[in-house]
Amino acid sequence: MGQQQLLLLVLGVVVVGIAVAVGIQAFADGRGRADRDALVLDAMRVVTDLQAWKLKPDVAGGGAGADGFTGASFRQAGADVGAGGFYATPTGCLSMGPGSATGVTLTLRPKVAGVCAASSPVVGTVRVSGPAASDIAWAYP
Repeated sequence: MGQQQLLLLVLGVVVVGIAVAVGIQAFADGRGRADRDALVLDAMRVVTDLQAWKLKPDVAGGGAGADGFTGASFRQAGADVGAGGFYATPTGCLSMGPGSATGVTLTLRPKVAGVCAASSPVVGTVRVSGPAASDIAWAYP
């Protein structure tokens, strides 16, 4: 092989290697965003279930007579709470602060090694203070 052919071969191998590395990185970034988006959708489902609980009359098991979101929990949202008080989804974990007259806050965390932990970084929070769409406030660090 001539020197020019070897140079083109090496250049081709380098270009393919760089393309593979960039593709792997793009895939990993996309997966992280997809997991976060799925966790946000799970949180939104819990928030809307809590709003529905707030609108439901007391006699039907709702919280219409409660002072704000006092007594709100994952149970009222129809979610099963696992170890550590977390609601685990396939992509992350939700924790809920105590409900109060002014509302309730959910904290979104990713799973670390497939486990929910309070030491996991916070991906975002959502605060619900009433039954309207304008009563939902999202915050992302």
